[in-house]
Amino acid sequence: MCIRGRLNLSSTIGDATFASRALHRRASDTRPSRSRCVSVPPDPTPPSEAVSDLDDGTRFYEAVLGVIGYRKLEIRGRTVGFGKEYLEFWINLLFSG
Repeated sequence: MCIRGRLNLSSTIGDATFASRALHRRASDTRPSRSRCVSVPPDPTPPSEAVSDLDDGTRFYEAVLGVIGYRKLEIRGRTVGFGKEYLEFWINLLFSG
C-alpha cells in the first residue's frame, strides 16, 4: 500500500531530503514512485464474527478452529477470543436491540 500526501516522514525515515521532496512535490504528480511510498502495516484488529447464541457459537468455532490449532483463549462477557498463543479471532454475541 502506498500513502501519498503531505507527510513529514523525516522522524520515521531519518532522511530529511526525502521528507522535503515529499512535502514539496507537485500535486499533479500521480506517478507511483518507490521513494515516495510508505508501507502501512495490516490492521492489528483480529477478525470477528457475530453469532446469535454465544454458547452454540463457541462450541461450533471450537470445533472448526481446532482443526487449525486454535483454541478458546479468553471470554469477555459477550465475546470469546480464539487463537494459538494470542488472540487471532473473536466471536461476538449479535446485538439485538
